[in-house]
Amino acid sequence: MDPKTKNQPQPPEQTLGAKQTLVEPLNTPTIANPISSSTEQNISQNHPQGPEQVQPMQFCRYCGATIFPNVYYCPNCGKKLKNPPLSTSISAQIKVYTFAVLLPPLGIIPAVRYLVSKEKHAKTVGIITLALTIIMTYISYVLFIKIMSSYNKSMSQFNELQNLGY
Repeated sequence: MDPKTKNQPQPPEQTLGAKQTLVEPLNTPTIANPISSSTEQNISQNHPQGPEQVQPMQFCRYCGATIFPNVYYCPNCGKKLKNPPLSTSISAQIKVYTFAVLLPPLGIIPAVRYLVSKEKHAKTVGIITLALTIIMTYISYVLFIKIMSSYNKSMSQFNELQNLGY
């Protein structure tokens, strides 16, 4: 048995004779032909969830080629049809969080992009990014105020020394 197919469901076998076995095909649903007049009937039979679960074939708005509803780029002309979902991988999260921490006010941009996404995990990434952006913006503001007050204090002391003739 191939290690790649080890975890895949295997069809049941029936013994016919000493060395012969009959393999029954898996009961996998087939996609109905969109041109068929009985499309609704085929969809209902092959997909017990109902016809609303199966999306019909679509057409590219640029070249008119038939495309599947879940593609982001036309396979015929290569034009972008819709935005692909935002990545929520660990590396993408690290990049977004680092961006929010190092450039606090600008972290709002990826935060909003993730927040408007429809995926639950992407919204979570957006909330964390927004929280990091707010926290780091506040910390940056406080540090800026402290540095400026320290600078003003140093300049006033410098001016006093200059007035005394040093």
